[in-house]
Amino acid sequence: MTIQEIAARYRQSIIEREAVAILGMQQAYQLLEDVLLLELLTLLDALAESGTDAPVSWLLRSERLQRLLDQVAIQMGEVSDLSTALITGAQAEAVAMAGAAAYDFAYAAHPDKLRVSTEWNRLPVAALENMVGRLSDGSPLADLLGRYPAELRQAVQDSLIEGVGQGQNPRKVAAAIRRRVRTGLEEPGIASDVVNAARELNQKANVIARTEVVSAHRDATLVNYQANAAQLGAVGYRRISALDIRTCPVCWALHGRLYSVNQPFYRHPQCRCAAAVVFSAVDEDGIGDGPTRFARLSKGKQLEILGPGKFDLYQSGQFALADYVAEFEDPRWGPQVRERSLRSLVAR
Repeated sequence: MTIQEIAARYRQSIIEREAVAILGMQQAYQLLEDVLLLELLTLLDALAESGTDAPVSWLLRSERLQRLLDQVAIQMGEVSDLSTALITGAQAEAVAMAGAAAYDFAYAAHPDKLRVSTEWNRLPVAALENMVGRLSDGSPLADLLGRYPAELRQAVQDSLIEGVGQGQNPRKVAAAIRRRVRTGLEEPGIASDVVNAARELNQKANVIARTEVVSAHRDATLVNYQANAAQLGAVGYRRISALDIRTCPVCWALHGRLYSVNQPFYRHPQCRCAAAVVFSAVDEDGIGDGPTRFARLSKGKQLEILGPGKFDLYQSGQFALADYVAEFEDPRWGPQVRERSLRSLVAR
């Protein structure tokens, strides 16, 4: 069973009010409430001690924290009250995508079709459920973290849940992981194996945070698209890549490709791509296609992205950018994509 299937099963178990799933969400919301409350109290103390007019940014931050706390309280009530069904309608699903770049894009392009905007102070409910599901027993992510001592494993899990719940970007989540790991190292008499594990986690923090935070939001986005495609008149989604110097050749090649709403999203570790819902097979939004835009780059940038060997093959016309893409199904991590090696390209 893939990690996406495990997360979907976990979400279904919440809807069906299974005790283990309910307990998992209660713990996640309690953790999030504690963090938000501490942050709010710290901010209010700073406001009181400043002795001057509070900056607008502080007031906005305070308002956001209070609204998130209100929504956490509501969700805690939802998962605690067995007589109350979870919100599963289209509106709740759209709210759950707060912070997903794909939804920002779709709402800007079609505000008449997506009626719920992504506000800064929305609680990403479905993304949070997705993350807790991805961390549940039996998932490849849980198995990966299970190799580490319990205190370090908990540090990573808490950071991921808090980060997704607050809509934090992966860099901030990675920083939280490293901070928690360092705090664990300060404990007296810490064993050498824990020290070595902490050093390893410190190095992997960026990969874990970017991969899991983005995936939690992206998978929640796709669930929403699939649930509401007929109602919204969506024909599918297009893959959106950053198209910068850090974008890999695979994501350059796949940018703008149209998929049916039920097709899986092929990803790789640290993939930053998003899925943008579209309402016409024609590219009305000017997304463009990656290979065309890549061809317009300077040769210097193309060389930096492809590397010398693949750049030479590309320049000679022997291979198109799409030839570098290899999609495959991993039995545990689900739909994956990777860049073909130079040797495999030449051998074809």
